[in-house]
Amino acid sequence: MKKILVIFLVLFALFFGLYSYSAAGQRAPLGYCAFCDRQVLDVQKFYEDDLVIALCTHKPIVSGHSLIIPKRHCRRFEELTDAETACICEVIKKVHGAVLGGRSPYLLFQKNGKKAGQSVPHVHFHYVPVGEENSGLFKFFFRYLLTGLRGPLAQEEMQEDVSRFGAAMQ
Repeated sequence: MKKILVIFLVLFALFFGLYSYSAAGQRAPLGYCAFCDRQVLDVQKFYEDDLVIALCTHKPIVSGHSLIIPKRHCRRFEELTDAETACICEVIKKVHGAVLGGRSPYLLFQKNGKKAGQSVPHVHFHYVPVGEENSGLFKFFFRYLLTGLRGPLAQEEMQEDVSRFGAAMQ
């Protein structure tokens, strides 16, 4: 049992190191926000209302991995207004219906601040569906670590997801 634990810890350290290294090489210019960049939004957006936008992420952990963001630039969760928070919650429900047809389970997480691992300085919630093929915490964690090592989705794949989820949100 100890050998398995040691092997797991070594593999974890290796993957975490690779993930951190790959993420470090992708730092954006100071002051740049991908979620305020019209070119990014035009490619990845599948839903928009007065306060909130839903995007397909360019490096999904699994198919259907989406980002829900406020339109107004806010760095941290506590900067959101009550109206933005309520609207984000409603859009998360809509995204869940569009991606999984309202079936469970899914993961929802938000990293609040750079020290928590927030890579884009704009509040965003990750919606990650967990289907049968993705079930299990270990499998999810492994896929999460490998996401940083993969390249972004091809333009065609991104547009397929944007079209599919956008149509389902109507």
